[in-house]
Amino acid sequence: NNVVQPILALTRGAEAVARGDFSTEVNLKTHDELQGLADTFNRMSARLREYTEMHIEKLLEHQEKTEAILFSIDDGIFLTDYEGRIQLANRSAKAMLGRGYEEELAGEVLTDLLPDPAIREVLDDVAKHPNSHMAKEIQLTTGMKRRVYQVSADPVVSPKRAKAHGIVTAFHDVTLEKEIEHVKDEFVASITHDLRN
Repeated sequence: NNVVQPILALTRGAEAVARGDFSTEVNLKTHDELQGLADTFNRMSARLREYTEMHIEKLLEHQEKTEAILFSIDDGIFLTDYEGRIQLANRSAKAMLGRGYEEELAGEVLTDLLPDPAIREVLDDVAKHPNSHMAKEIQLTTGMKRRVYQVSADPVVSPKRAKAHGIVTAFHDVTLEKEIEHVKDEFVASITHDLRN
């Protein structure tokens, strides 16, 4: 019994650590090798807890940086899985759909949020060929605004494992460029007409 109880205590502690509970301590006062083993176990648990807390801090720091970058980008950025379900959408992407920044889009299907079948067709085409770096233009009307976007998609691949996580689709607003191009064409046509006269 003097050996069984300490071993059971160590087993329970090991099971708690296996579940991710690094706050578990095994308190044994047997004044033998089992107490030495319990002390080593407690030091190991404390180091694992420190490492986990440090790792979580780094993950949160990386997440904050990623969110800051995505928030700052003017292009609409959607990360979707291969079924088209949104995993992440930045501020510009939500604004493009007429949604507020705080509104959650995760789990919604991107093509369902864009009612025009022509737009769905373009997005499907871009999503089906993510490695081809194709860019297509779409016109999107929200409220009274008509915007022209250049849409491109690329697979999101883990750099270490070359594992694809989904597709990132970027909507670059080219409305101003299109309007300038239109004005320039009208100007050239007007000058040509005047010169002919």
